[in-house]
Amino acid sequence: MSRELTVSLAAIASQALTFTQLNQIHAHLVVFNSLHRQSYWASRLINCCTRLRAPPYYTRLVFNSVAFPNVFVVTSMYRYFSHMDMANDALRLYEQRSRRGMMPDAWSFPVVIKSAGKFAVLFQAIVEKLGFCKDPYVRNVIMDMYSKHESVESARKVFDQITHRTGSDWNVMISGYWKWRNKEEACKLFNMMTENEIDVVSWTVMITGFAKLKDLENARRYFDMMPEKSVVSWNAMLSA
Repeated sequence: MSRELTVSLAAIASQALTFTQLNQIHAHLVVFNSLHRQSYWASRLINCCTRLRAPPYYTRLVFNSVAFPNVFVVTSMYRYFSHMDMANDALRLYEQRSRRGMMPDAWSFPVVIKSAGKFAVLFQAIVEKLGFCKDPYVRNVIMDMYSKHESVESARKVFDQITHRTGSDWNVMISGYWKWRNKEEACKLFNMMTENEIDVVSWTVMITGFAKLKDLENARRYFDMMPEKSVVSWNAMLSA
């Protein structure tokens, strides 16, 4: 296949608006030397399935057409399961891959954890054993997972073990307290942050948290204190 045709098909795939259009693209790839069996194209097709919420049977068909899927294909499949709230299927895929000695890396583990839903708590020990907790993105996903599916106290234990915290670590932990409607701890953590650690996201998390508790006075107070406002912070204040 020529480079021009490859680019053209890739562009069309990313712009597919309906399941019928996705089927047509898939058919083209089958005709062109069974390109659907290549990891590059399978990953693109699965990403389209995620965006269009394609039926699981079809997405599995795309995934199973690749004899040896690479990390991009597998991660795309985890992302599909996450988007479709199919935690059991995500766990089965993880078990199948791990039995073959194919473990996720620091890039794909956050997607695996998100896709596992309430079962994601099972992954912390594995992540720690592999040394991925030092990765900021991985540990942020773990803290968020605990806040959503177990307890904010478990998330706080992870947070307290971090020796060099980033602004994102603080934001995820503060957001976790707001999820549990714990205004006191959320405010306490925010006040502990240094000026360099506080960003637009930090302010927006506080505004959104106060708004959820119907504390519009404090939501407006924090909004007015923001040194720099974003579209997201404006929307948070307006929706309050």
